[in-house]
Amino acid sequence: MSSEVIEQTLESKDSLKKRMIFWGLGLSGMAALIYEIHWTREISFVIGSTTYALSTVLAAFMSGLALGAYGGGKYAGKRNPLKVFGFLQFAISISGLSVHFINNNLSEIFSLLFYSFRDWPFVYFTVQYVAIFFIILIPTSLMGAAFPLAIKAYAKDLDKIAEDTGSLYSINTIGSVVGAILCGFLLIPYLGLDKTEIFASCVNIVIAFLTFLLLKDFKKLILVSSVYTLALVVYLLVPLHHPFFNVYLGNRVESRDLYDFSDSNAEIIWEKEDIEGTVQVARGGNPPMYGIRIKGKPEGTLKLENDPKQLLMTYLPLASRPHAHSFLKIGLGPGVTLATAAKIQSLTKLDVVEINGSVIEAVQKFFYPSLFEDRRIQFIVDDARNFLSRRIVQYDIITSQPSDPTDQSSGYLFTKEYYEIVRSRLTGDGVFSQFVPYYLLGKEGTDIIVKTLSTVFPYVYGWNLDEVGSLLLISSVAPKQGLKNIIRILNTASFLGQDLLSYDRLL
Repeated sequence: MSSEVIEQTLESKDSLKKRMIFWGLGLSGMAALIYEIHWTREISFVIGSTTYALSTVLAAFMSGLALGAYGGGKYAGKRNPLKVFGFLQFAISISGLSVHFINNNLSEIFSLLFYSFRDWPFVYFTVQYVAIFFIILIPTSLMGAAFPLAIKAYAKDLDKIAEDTGSLYSINTIGSVVGAILCGFLLIPYLGLDKTEIFASCVNIVIAFLTFLLLKDFKKLILVSSVYTLALVVYLLVPLHHPFFNVYLGNRVESRDLYDFSDSNAEIIWEKEDIEGTVQVARGGNPPMYGIRIKGKPEGTLKLENDPKQLLMTYLPLASRPHAHSFLKIGLGPGVTLATAAKIQSLTKLDVVEINGSVIEAVQKFFYPSLFEDRRIQFIVDDARNFLSRRIVQYDIITSQPSDPTDQSSGYLFTKEYYEIVRSRLTGDGVFSQFVPYYLLGKEGTDIIVKTLSTVFPYVYGWNLDEVGSLLLISSVAPKQGLKNIIRILNTASFLGQDLLSYDRLL
């Protein structure tokens, strides 16, 4: 064989390796962003807040990339960089699956920790954040190490090292962009969280498989294929703890024994992924009770018998604004407030704005299908602030019951700017009803909301709906009927057979 043929053969092999590394690093970047978005969604179930979950994942992600890049750079010249790159992709695929498995089974530990340090929440949250940080640090360090090894295997000509590094960095970034779009708009909504993580790990294992195939290292090829297949079987077959424990579920009961009892009887009977968050319908308890959860947080329950607290969320604003004709509900929840309002025949227009379309689907399937036959009711999938800003319609009653203000997607629904928009959409004697979770925010957090609300509405009345601190703030521009008159209206109504004088005026 002539030297020219040998040289052409080597150049062909070298070109094939370079293409493999180039596209492999692009696909690896795509998988990395899928993991990141997936972990953020999943860990928000555990932490209970999208903001804190995103901060924890980003901190671990950036730290892991930095540590991995440092270690990979030190190691790059000691072994065959392409072979190590293949092993790293294999390790990422296994550790990526493990994050879900470990997080899911940490619920037992976190529930024990929560009730053991309930009076010292700093201890609980610190241990929780640190544990999750180090769990994610392992796969992200492997991701970080892959980049310098790819550069070492790709850039052979020192004169072109800057150009080659730039090319790899650009394809890795493009892959990350593609991964972010795929995960948020296609994978999670259509495949769900579990299958999305499997998809990302499959991308990594395919890169590893093709790398060892290119190197003709069939022993390593068989090894990584066998181990990954075993790991995937374990992932699919081993039962996981469901649902995730978080502070919102923990605050609903006083002890771990009660939580274990309620948790063991809680069955997730329906689940759907949505761009705005995972929606679940749970059934459990004695007597049986149905509940809806969004991103792992309970957003309302429906007992088989009427719950006075939920009924009051409708009747208090109605008593404050008698003879109302139009009603706007922001945040659907399980639909109890809307179903109660629909019984009032004087209400001729009932609009519902819910940002998560899967919540509406859950209510139709499991809670109040009859609401969707009522021609007075219009269901609108939209952001509440945008809806109120665009649509110039005034209502006699606007009631806002979004998710907790600790959630990233609903925090702005407790701001002065939002309340100003709401005021502009009320009729002259209209009322605005705002649900506030005092049991979660405490006095300081609740005071902030009350003071913000009072800067927009001159008159604010607060009602304590139950013993745990569920508050309802009734606000208006004009003074409303006296407290005793409102209680008289409620007590003369046929919907509630109890004495409402036990409900205290708080503000």
